[in-house]
Formats: sequence, structure tokens, C-alpha cells
Amino acid sequence: MKSTKLIISLVIYTSLLTVSIHTYTKQLAQPVIADAGRLLPTKVKRIESVEDEKKLQQFVRYANASNEKLSIAGMQHTQGGHTYYPNGTVLDMKSYNKILGFNPEQKRIKVQSGATWNDIQKVINPYGLAIQVMQSQNIFTIGTIFYVASILYMISGIVLWLTNNETTYNR
Repeated sequence: MKSTKLIISLVIYTSLLTVSIHTYTKQLAQPVIADAGRLLPTKVKRIESVEDEKKLQQFVRYANASNEKLSIAGMQHTQGGHTYYPNGTVLDMKSYNKILGFNPEQKRIKVQSGATWNDIQKVINPYGLAIQVMQSQNIFTIGTIFYVASILYMISGIVLWLTNNETTYNR
């Protein structure tokens, strides 16, 4: 009787362990991403870090050829977490953050879309310049602030003009 209970217990335990390992492995294969508020976690196909324009162009071309959905992530502080396509690829733009050019006389700076307001402030402050209009925090990436509908917009970099009254942008 005891050996029968032991065998049944081992079979049940082994079955549950197998199902648990299978489920865990499946979840690892398809990551879940959410914004900082964790309001709307979304299963995505993969998350890719973008460091240069060539790699970004490869992701966009592949997505176009395979009809894959792309989402762009910066600091992931969107309101509502509504920025990710289920089963799509997320391009993490935080490493795409170079300052491409700065002209203090024209009060103009060109940055990659992963740069943050803080990155810009570190460059312009020694010249007595400041960003007059922006969000209350300086942690946000520039690209996701101006992200509307086009990934090609992100490839070209973003030019900001620093003026006395406002910050404008040009793509």
C-alpha cells in the first residue's frame, strides 16, 4: 500500500515537474515586456538592442520582408503601456544614443533617438544653454518622445534647436 502511494506520488510529481519545466521554457522563448507602470504586459517575439544605424536598417528591412510588427522602446515610461505589438519585435533604442553634432552658436544639436534629455543637458550646459520646454523629468529618450508612426524617422536622427523659449525638432 505504501509503495503504491509512493509510486503514484512520484508519477504525479514527475508529471507536474515536466509540465512546469515545459511551461517555463516556453515562456522564456517568448518574452513578456511592459512599461514602467506594468499596466499592460505584452508577449513579444523578441527584444533586440539597437546600437547603430546599420543594425536598425537590417531589422526594419527584415520586418518589412517578413511582415513582422516592430515596436520601439526607449525608457519604457509610456502612459498605459500601449506601445508593444503582441508577438512582434521590440527594438530597444537605449544604446542608440550618440550625440551626432552640436553647434552652440546656432543652438542646435543632432542626436540619435536613444539619447535622453539628460544626455543633451550634459552637452549644452557648459555653453550656458538649457532646454526651455520639455517633460518634467529628463530620463526620457528623445526618439520615443517624437515617435509618431515612422521607424525611418528614427533612422535619420533627430535635430533639436535650443532657443530661449522652446525646443523644436526637425526630421
